[in-house]
Order: sequence, then C-alpha cells, then structure tokens
Amino acid sequence: MIRRVLDSRGSRVIALVLAAYACVFFWLPVRRYEACRTQSGDTLILDCAYYSTLKGELFWNFGFNNSYFEAHTEPLLFLFVPIYFLFPSVKTLVAIQVICIVTASIPVYLLGKELLKHEAGGIFMALAFLFFPTIVSQHAGRDVRLVAGEYETAPLTKLDDFWPTRERLAKKS
Repeated sequence: MIRRVLDSRGSRVIALVLAAYACVFFWLPVRRYEACRTQSGDTLILDCAYYSTLKGELFWNFGFNNSYFEAHTEPLLFLFVPIYFLFPSVKTLVAIQVICIVTASIPVYLLGKELLKHEAGGIFMALAFLFFPTIVSQHAGRDVRLVAGEYETAPLTKLDDFWPTRERLAKKS
C-alpha cells in the first residue's frame, strides 16, 4: 500500500517534506514550553481542560472557574480526549496540532498537482500552505491552539475544497 501511495517522485518528496516539517514544528513549541517561554496561557488552559475532563469535570478550567465551552463552542475537542487519556501531556496537544496541519497540506498538494499538471507545482502549493505566516506563527511563536474552527478541521476543509474543484476541472477538459 505504501508503495502505491509513494509511487512517484513527487509523492516521495512531499512525504519527506511533511515528515521534516512535522518533526521541526513539533520540536519548536515543545522546546518553548519546556523552557517556560510560551507567550500566552492557551496551552495551559487546554491542558487543564483536558486534564479536568479525565478527572470527571467536563473541560473545566480552574483558573477561570468555568467550563472551556462557556467561551468556546468546540465539540470537535471531544475527539482528542481518548488520545489525551493515553498520553496526558502538552506534547500530545502539540502533536495533534501538527498532525492536523500536515494532513491538511495533502489535499493542497493533490489539488496543486492536478491544477498545474506537474508534481512540483503541487509541492510548491503545499509548501506555500505550510509556510503561510499565520500557520507558521502558530508553531514558532505561540502556544497550542486547538480551536476547532482553525486547525483541527483543516484536513476536512481542504478535502471539501479538493473534490468539487477536481470535478470542475474534469468537466472543463
């Protein structure tokens, strides 16, 4: 199966780029967190919310004495509770964020490859997505932001863009 997915040179290049991106942008926020150099409390608020959920208080935040859902309606966060249950750490939240962003770049690569009729075009479109300033700033300069409207739904959003665009291109050809 892996050979079939990575059958072309472009697919192997994008897989290598995504693996390197994931490693670097997992390492950066973890190092910032371990050095106590995070810029806001988002990471700790989410860590506290997940931890309290494991203890029976549904996304309770002890700092604000209310539920996380009072300020943010993000039911998608429930999907990550089992992962946090297995690995209760801020590193888990960082890994989830990085995986969602990296996964969202795959449909961008496929769409670019199809639109530009060249694998290199798809690679450059995926790189443009990955290194877009608002995406990079979430890794390098800020805390973990598990906001359902931002990055965790990005893979679904990109796939939602991919299929209709692909069908429109097929009709024009």
